[in-house]
Amino acid sequence: MQAGYHQTSGTQINILEGHLLIDWQPLGKLPAVHRESVVLGQLFGSQTLLTYPSSLRGMTYTLAFTMNGHQIHIGFRENALIVRACVRGTVLELIPRDKFGGARNFDLPGSLIEHCVHWLDLNTRILEVRQEPDIWISKPSNWVLDFKSRTAHRRKSALIDPHSPPFQRIARVSDRFEYPGRGVYGGGGVGGDEGGFWGGEFSEGGI
Repeated sequence: MQAGYHQTSGTQINILEGHLLIDWQPLGKLPAVHRESVVLGQLFGSQTLLTYPSSLRGMTYTLAFTMNGHQIHIGFRENALIVRACVRGTVLELIPRDKFGGARNFDLPGSLIEHCVHWLDLNTRILEVRQEPDIWISKPSNWVLDFKSRTAHRRKSALIDPHSPPFQRIARVSDRFEYPGRGVYGGGGVGGDEGGFWGGEFSEGGI
């Protein structure tokens, strides 16, 4: 241990200067320019975000607290703020809601965008849709999107691609009582013919 320091469970205190360190890194507040981020507001509300330098490649800050076992890292890509979460050896990246399109050109139905948080596993390329308030909990009941197999499913149900002919036919029938972007139309199993299951093309922003 370095002279003049006291250490407890990964936290160090510089007794001489009165500084609190986490893993030997100085603890501080997230810069003011980032505190009003819409993305951070969705994740943490009005919590005070204390940080220390991130050890995760490509990231800048680590939050000084965890969320249900998720260690949170904040970084930037082309000046846009990105959030990654490390949990049980897995690295997840938050995909902002606006990546899934708008009202008339959408890759997911509104019920899977609004009040939801979307975590992409950077290794498996599988995205999990978690509904508020359980955005830090992985559940079997959550919708899962697999970019490798181009399928989306929840348990034994599959999500139909909103750009596919089957979806368009269903949407024309239901349009009189439900806006197409609000409905969740599914098949009886994962996979299928006629190109009918999810194959969204949202921009991944180089992730």
